[in-house]
Amino acid sequence: MPEWRIEITTSGGFTGRGIGTMGAKSSEARKGLSNAVEAAHPATWQSDYSPGDGLPDEIRYTLKMTINGKTYETKWRDTSSLPSDLVKIASYFNL
Repeated sequence: MPEWRIEITTSGGFTGRGIGTMGAKSSEARKGLSNAVEAAHPATWQSDYSPGDGLPDEIRYTLKMTINGKTYETKWRDTSSLPSDLVKIASYFNL
């Protein structure tokens, strides 16, 4: 099983401060999240799924996922269309 770590940061929203920072790591994660990470294809993700200006109070998300020492990063907004494997991971953080 690979070693991995996820960090999600947010910005924007009404206050401009986002909704906080969250994360998980393989040694402490629930089985469902571990399965989602193992099934994901982060090398195929776009670096940014939030082109354009977005909506005024929209939350912006940045996900950094490190798997066995290799880091992948992607960004999106509330209204972004995301690949299903990224949606599955984000859903474990109630995003």
